[in-house]
Amino acid sequence: MLVNGNRIEVIFDIETKKFFDDINARDPAALGISIVSAYRREIDGNLSEVKGEMKSFWESDFESMWNWFEEADRIIGFNSLGFDNPAMNGIYKGDFTKLKHFDILKVVKDVFGHRIKLDSIAREVLGTGKIAGGADAVMWWAKGDPESLANLKKYCEMDVEVTKGVYDFGMKNKKGRSRWIFLIHTKNHQSLWMSKWGFFDIKNPPCEGRGGDSEPRDCLTIRGYSNYPGPVWTRSLSGMQS
Repeated sequence: MLVNGNRIEVIFDIETKKFFDDINARDPAALGISIVSAYRREIDGNLSEVKGEMKSFWESDFESMWNWFEEADRIIGFNSLGFDNPAMNGIYKGDFTKLKHFDILKVVKDVFGHRIKLDSIAREVLGTGKIAGGADAVMWWAKGDPESLANLKKYCEMDVEVTKGVYDFGMKNKKGRSRWIFLIHTKNHQSLWMSKWGFFDIKNPPCEGRGGDSEPRDCLTIRGYSNYPGPVWTRSLSGMQS
């Protein structure tokens, strides 16, 4: 849906009332949603944010949030396809999975071959990360006092801010015709590598190559959604294990 010629994006995160161990199942819809935080913004033709609004929805507010998602041209989350969307489907009147979703984790997994934590990515590219964890969110909900619920709301909104920051960093640093992310997988280390041509900016490159036989072994394989421009400089990131 275009508003004043601008595209609508919604970045969101949810917190649940229970753990999987509490329900003895792996169905996110059975966990119960305690809060949904979302950032709705208008994006112009240059992919610049025109205006945005953060809002959190408690259970009593859920009916008022659906138009944000239904009108969005892109709904952005982290592990949203695997967790948030199935959980939201448990309370949505239609099929939430049919809306226009973009899952950052799916792109990372498709490129890199396994999961990488949002907190690890954010701390590397943004210099900040999550302020708590899912266990804290469930605990705050269980306590139910005003201070705990305020902490829950702050945590969920911060997760949205972190997700937005990672997404915006990727969009800002894409090159040419690349589709948002460009990762390099090293043969010798199960860590994330970066290319100056793609998702992450690069500092102090330890090696370089042009692909094929001339490429150093520790810059083994380019895996991503971009045409390979060469040359490529890469460096490993510490603490990026999933």
